[in-house]
Amino acid sequence: MSRCKLRSQDSIYETNCKVSVTKGNIAQRLYDYGPEFYVEFKVRILEHPTAHWNSILAVTKSDDNWGRFPAVWFHKNRFFHFSTTDTESYNFDGVKLHHEYNIVISQQYNSKRELINSIIINDQVVRSIVNTKPRSINQALVYLSHPTEASFNDTGEVSAVTVIPGKFHVEIIKLCWKNLC
Repeated sequence: MSRCKLRSQDSIYETNCKVSVTKGNIAQRLYDYGPEFYVEFKVRILEHPTAHWNSILAVTKSDDNWGRFPAVWFHKNRFFHFSTTDTESYNFDGVKLHHEYNIVISQQYNSKRELINSIIINDQVVRSIVNTKPRSINQALVYLSHPTEASFNDTGEVSAVTVIPGKFHVEIIKLCWKNLC
């Protein structure tokens, strides 16, 4: 079994461990966040929630708990709800108990200089749209369960969380996990 690693600094938050997703849990402050970003995590639903909305992860402005850069919830009707302040919300239906989901929410410029907001679940692009109103924020808070919503902690587990403000390359993340960066 591999050791649990946490890399936390002003410019990145990553862990390959199972994390505590409790109401209002600030995992990290990140600076110079956006308009490009990369968020990835694994989630497993262990039981049906009693609350309607169960917060998994939210990246917000430090003075605005409603800004979403992005935010993800699990609804009691068995769907993930994705929200980013600058784009429309998206629901992913048919979420199953005891199934692991690898979720990526990425916002990166393409070769046409369009800012593309994408949601990828288990290596399948489920949504990809152009963000025509991009924003950047000086200080972002990474919440593992938003302070105003029910916590996901009693419903499931979250692990392998990565939050990177700005452009990224998957190869760099892989090298960092091998302590080569």
